[in-house]
Formats: sequence, C-alpha cells, structure tokens
Amino acid sequence: MTGGADAVDGAYVPVPRPTVSAVELDGETVLLEQTTGAMHLLNPVGTAVWSSLDGARTVDELVALLSDEAGADPAAVRRDVASFVRDLERAGLLVEGRP
Repeated sequence: MTGGADAVDGAYVPVPRPTVSAVELDGETVLLEQTTGAMHLLNPVGTAVWSSLDGARTVDELVALLSDEAGADPAAVRRDVASFVRDLERAGLLVEGRP
C-alpha cells in the first residue's frame, strides 16, 4: 500500500494472512486470527470484499469486480475497498501484498 492517509495504490494486491480462518454465516463472516485468537465480524459488504481477496487481484481489479457485481459507482466502491483494506492491515489480517 502506498500514498497518503486515504490512498491505496490500485496496483496493490492485498493478501490474506495464512493464519486467518474465515467462516461465513448468514451473509456475514467471522475471521479468526489463529496466532492471537482475535476474532472479527464482517458485515455482508466486508464479506464480499474478503471473499474476493485471492492474493492475485489488485485493488483496481477488486473495485471493478465488486462495482460490476453490485451495480455500484466505482468511485464509491474504491473508497470502501481502500478503507476496508487499511482496516484489515491495521488488524493484522493481511500479509505484505504485492505492490
């Protein structure tokens, strides 16, 4: 991730940490970081983003995929994805992705 406080490089590839287990229940996802025992609950939007993090897609590709699937404004999706990726990084749920 690069840039200022609100910037996420579109070429950045977010990669889920291998020690994170995910279970989806009724459209929401519970994440468990196995080394710390920390649990996180994702709402349906977070679940859609998390399930798209395959370690190969860039932020730009995620935004295109998610905005197309939801029929949503790509600029709004970009803001939400960037914020979510920053939150995942702060929570230690991502490993250093490919720039």
